[in-house]
Amino acid sequence: MTKTQPWLWAAVPLVLLAACDDTERLSGTNNNNTLGTPDSGVVEDAGTADAGFEPDAGTQPDDTIHTIDLGTHMTGSGGDTPPIGFELPAGATSFMVLLKGPDDVTFIVKTMQDPNGLMLVTDDTTNVTQVEQYLLGPFAAQFKSPNRVVQDVGLAAALFPNNPGVTVVPGSYSMVATGITISGNQGFPYQGQVQASLLYRTREPAAGVLPVTLYFTGAAGITAASAPDDQYIQAAMTRLSEIYAQANLRIGEVAYVDVDARFLTIDATGQDGLLEELFTQSAGSGPGLHYFFIDSFEGGFPGATIAGISGGLPGPAGAVGSVNAGVAVSITVPNGDSGILAHVMAHEGGHWLGLFHTSEVIGTEDQMPDTPAGQAGENYLMYPAVGGGTTVTESQAAVMRRHMETIGE
Repeated sequence: MTKTQPWLWAAVPLVLLAACDDTERLSGTNNNNTLGTPDSGVVEDAGTADAGFEPDAGTQPDDTIHTIDLGTHMTGSGGDTPPIGFELPAGATSFMVLLKGPDDVTFIVKTMQDPNGLMLVTDDTTNVTQVEQYLLGPFAAQFKSPNRVVQDVGLAAALFPNNPGVTVVPGSYSMVATGITISGNQGFPYQGQVQASLLYRTREPAAGVLPVTLYFTGAAGITAASAPDDQYIQAAMTRLSEIYAQANLRIGEVAYVDVDARFLTIDATGQDGLLEELFTQSAGSGPGLHYFFIDSFEGGFPGATIAGISGGLPGPAGAVGSVNAGVAVSITVPNGDSGILAHVMAHEGGHWLGLFHTSEVIGTEDQMPDTPAGQAGENYLMYPAVGGGTTVTESQAAVMRRHMETIGE
């Protein structure tokens, strides 16, 4: 199984090129057959915060989040499930769909119709350009849907709403899920079982807490034992806390865990499955964001150094131990600059919480009314570049707070 197959958006990598001085001008690299395109642009010194990050003493579960088991369904010869119906009760404000199956199968919400007959997710390609169809592949229509969704391996998640143009209403919904297996650059319909479930909120949090677990492979000589007193790690956590504070998100309890040194180097192409296996090391940990610090990524984009990869967009809630349960970050690429490390963590964590780039390299914009398109968005956290910009807009903040791993306050 892979997370960076051509035309598949299963992982979202952040890349750097060779560093020089504190401010680096980067030239982008783009495989025109790859949807998971690298973030490239200007890298600036994001600043080094003081060490001494102090997380919250404790957090309580969010009792406004509820679960609905949608059952196990068989896909047909075309890879699709029969229509899956579910009822959202009065008071529901948002929901996340989870599709689970074999770890080597890619799943996505193919269509989603709301109680008013509106297609929140569609397979209609009318508004898809030829370039988008080529680069986005078989799920271009879903990417261009009113509520944008993307695919993932093993366990796919979709958050509703993920932009201000969509409103969740109570009543009867109908969804079709689909699965494909990948061989080389080709996808083939999956015939087998898929488990569907749903999490929904009954209150939109105006503020929230995110517990964090940090995993250490021994890269840069940092371990779970040394990290609580390590200036580099603690300064990055302080800066991460400052960035996410724009969204009224506080970093909650922080846990430190060691993982095996065989994860020091990860093949970014995913051919060996080590990235997915790394994310499964979260089994037994608590909720929230999970950051896995490695030494380096190999492969991927020629001429570029990958700094981080998110395991999902969004990542699946309540799924510690899954193949998409976190964010992998190179602890050595920032060359000791805690500001850059924090920027990578915040950007990739933003993807995991459900944020898309302000504009993709193919020109497709996000669905937020308050994020500038194109280069005008370079001061924003989700601009497709490793830069100094860390601005988070209110529309983006609402999505981050809405993710089911956020504990509402």
